[in-house]
Amino acid sequence: MPGPITRTFLCTRDGALLFVEISWQGSDVEVVTGKVGTAGRGSPKVFEDITERDAFIAKRVHRALREGFVEGVPADVPAPESPDPAERRVTVLLKKHKTTAYLPRVDVDDARRASKFGGTPWLATADTWPACSGCSQPLRFVCQLALADVPEPARWAFRSDLLQLFLCDSTGKAGDPEWLCQAQGKGWEAFAPSTVVRHVSCAAGPGDIRDALPLLLLDLRRRCSLERMASYCRITGDEGHAKTWEARIGTEQVDPKSYDVPGSVEQFQLESSFLLPAKRVVEWSGEPDVPAYGDLDLDEVDALRERGLQCQSADKLGGYPNWAQSPRVPRCPGCRKEMRYLLQLVTNGAVPIGIGGDGLGWVFVCPTCREATFTWQR
Repeated sequence: MPGPITRTFLCTRDGALLFVEISWQGSDVEVVTGKVGTAGRGSPKVFEDITERDAFIAKRVHRALREGFVEGVPADVPAPESPDPAERRVTVLLKKHKTTAYLPRVDVDDARRASKFGGTPWLATADTWPACSGCSQPLRFVCQLALADVPEPARWAFRSDLLQLFLCDSTGKAGDPEWLCQAQGKGWEAFAPSTVVRHVSCAAGPGDIRDALPLLLLDLRRRCSLERMASYCRITGDEGHAKTWEARIGTEQVDPKSYDVPGSVEQFQLESSFLLPAKRVVEWSGEPDVPAYGDLDLDEVDALRERGLQCQSADKLGGYPNWAQSPRVPRCPGCRKEMRYLLQLVTNGAVPIGIGGDGLGWVFVCPTCREATFTWQR
């Protein structure tokens, strides 16, 4: 059976050499248009009889001539060069993996319902400040993400208005400075007792410190020296207790039972050395992000790095985890499916806190159940 017949038409337009190729064999016709040096774009058609096919070809030739094309020969349209295999591989990697990570730009502010690092979390009326199951001390409030102000691609993770992270940074046992609750009992794994990630609703008003923070204030008193207790009482206008603490300086330790709980968030914030510096997220800056080694082979990571692309190593929302070791994606305790990465935090990033000493941590959320947890590596 003879091969297909091809008619080629060329035209120079806006400095580019364009082509139209009409090829047919039997009842099949394909029209390919494009710029010389590219593969062009094809449009195949199948006709029921030869008469109908020839009418279509004649119409398409007439149109090409009317648009200023001149008939040539197929050799006038060289086949496009095959892309370099390495270049093609990078193109495939970029198309498959390149995404956007959102880096926080922060300002000093303790807005209660906003996305922020440190400061005072929103506490609904029924909420309490969580404690560490390992050392029984209050967990450190690390960050809060607000559904209302996170980028759209991250909103899948929310069950309610806020997502909050608390983490224990206690050194634990006295006399052992290397001991960390985060490192005990596999504290780096999902749902460890030294971390809490929880969904919080803003439907109820913020809880009163007197009701919501008794455990935290107890720890604050335990951490404070008698001098600071006296100073705190003076700040809050409690002259009676201030004189009591001053009289006991150098003679005894703090007695938590004898201290009055502050009556408001504002009073608590005046002294609370327990709270991390408040930094509200004023902007989530979108930056390109690609997977790290572990999710990709080393040569793939190197190929992307040559293009100036690598996994973002800073605090970020979305993108990919910048694994410090082998990837460890937790499973949801409810549906047993793999959870999805949401947030990355680095040691002494937006908040001055150590993660496993000097590591990186990640918030994972189940896209089905919305269960959330925190893991870390170093």
